[in-house]
Order: sequence, then structure tokens, then C-alpha cells
Amino acid sequence: MNNIQQTTRLVFLSVILTTSFANGSSAASSGSKVTVIATVSGQEVMINSDTGKSIQEKLKSAQEKLAAPLQKEGEKLQKEEQEIAEKEKSGKLDKSELEFAKREFGLKIQKLQAEGQKVEAKLGEMYQKEMGKFEGLVKDTIKELAQQNNWDIVLMEEQAVYVNKKAVSKTSEVMKKIDEKTKAANLAKKQALEKELEKEESKSKK
Repeated sequence: MNNIQQTTRLVFLSVILTTSFANGSSAASSGSKVTVIATVSGQEVMINSDTGKSIQEKLKSAQEKLAAPLQKEGEKLQKEEQEIAEKEKSGKLDKSELEFAKREFGLKIQKLQAEGQKVEAKLGEMYQKEMGKFEGLVKDTIKELAQQNNWDIVLMEEQAVYVNKKAVSKTSEVMKKIDEKTKAANLAKKQALEKELEKEESKSKK
């Protein structure tokens, strides 16, 4: 489950380049326009934005829910292992009974491991899905803000080897915009659901 535990270490493996915009292309060709370089920390957006925190909490909750039965079964098997060891030490089981107990215990361990792999695969799929949507949201937001504010080049800070003083961090602006988009989307979903419920209620009254 390492990919889940690495949620807050997300690094976007991309560099977003925005071309010269219509309102500045002529100035750029004449050499009078200064190239605006902006940087964004993908890790900070993931850790500190409300949207990122919500995703982290969602993944953490899913992990705890899916892992709980496995943890309980693991604790049960630990006790069983101790009991087998005690019976072996005390000589309460003959050789054939001891071998049978150990074989059955081994099968239970294999089953638990197989279930653990299934859970890890499911969590991995959830992680990829959530992170894929979030990364897409971040990229779209950066492009939108770049076009609105005439940023010519936007670099992800985690990927930049060196950034000089001419580059200005726009992480806070990106986080704010992402959270605004998320809140608006959630509100729209809530309103749509309320309308559906109202329709169902009106139908039932008829």
C-alpha cells in the first residue's frame, strides 16, 4: 500500500508551456515583451489545498475500511499460531495432529495474503483514479490562469533543476482556483440531487 502512503508526496511529472497569447505576440516578436515565468508546487497544492486534503482523507478512509477485516483476521491468526506453539511445546498434540494444525494454519496465512493483495490492488486503482483526476484538474487550472494572466511558461517546482529570481511562484493562486472549482462542482451536484428528490416527492404525492 506504498502508493497510498505516498499521497502527500505527489509530484507532477510535467512541465506546462503556454505559448504567446494573441494580445502579446506582436510585442514579443519585437522584443519588448518580457517572458513571464511562473512556478507551481504540485506537492504543496496536494498537501494544502482543500481539494487535496479531501482526496487524502478519502483515500485514508478507504484504506482503513478495506484493511480492517484483514487486520482482525491477522490478529486472530497470531493467537492461533501461539496456541499451536504452546501445544507443540507441551506435547498435547501427536506428530500427525501437529502437522495437520500447521498445514491448516499455513493455508489460512496464504488466504490472508491473497486477500491482502486484492485490497492493495483495489487501493492502488483508487489512488490512480483520484490522482489522475486531481492532476488533470491542476493542469487545466494552471492553463486557465496562465491564459488569464499572461504567464508564458509555467514550471512544476518539483521538476525544475534550477529556478532564478525572475520566476514567481503561483502556487497559492492555483490552490485558490482549484478549491473554487471544486466547491462550485460540489454545489452543482448537491443542487441537482435536491431537484431530483423534489421531482420524486412530487410524483409520489400524485
